[in-house]
Amino acid sequence: QGQSANTEIFMTPFLALGLFFLYTNVSFFSGIALGTALWFKEIAYAFIAVGAALIVCEIFLKKRTFRDLVYFAFGVLLPAVFVIFSLFIKGALNDFYEDTILFNARYALEFTSKPFSIIAGRLWGTTKGMLQEYALYIVAALYGALVLGRSKQSLYLLGWALASFIAISTGFRFFGHYFIVGAVPAALFCGVGLDRLTEKFKPVS
Repeated sequence: QGQSANTEIFMTPFLALGLFFLYTNVSFFSGIALGTALWFKEIAYAFIAVGAALIVCEIFLKKRTFRDLVYFAFGVLLPAVFVIFSLFIKGALNDFYEDTILFNARYALEFTSKPFSIIAGRLWGTTKGMLQEYALYIVAALYGALVLGRSKQSLYLLGWALASFIAISTGFRFFGHYFIVGAVPAALFCGVGLDRLTEKFKPVS
């Protein structure tokens, strides 16, 4: 899916960094990474929301403090300050608002009025192609999710998978390249699955 310069390709490394820093309790840098991803494509809002929810979850479990959430929020806002200031200096704020905010809002809402059958058909068509192309990869990822069980790793990866689904579903268009953002949790689940399978078959080899 990565043969064109789609914004998902450029934002995905920042989504991966955001997850890494979030998992390792470096909330400020996680916020910066996800805040940067947002300026590549607005669907990063889903990852910011899930990241904040994971921090709040751990605050209730007394594994983090409220300060972590504040640092995360500041991190998300920092790239926005630089970008907006740069646009303001160049006198491009109005163009930015019209060409990025308004245009993309209309684009995202345009397809939501279509009948459910059209939306479901497009989702199934794209999903079916991926199931055929990445069948072994998906099986390894599902096995990885299974062996992780109820762990912090599983919670964070499932959270990132949920954020990916929300991001992919925004606008209900389901183009193939939208699924690129789901590569981060999928690849990590797959890595865990392959690692455990390798350990299991070591005695045989």
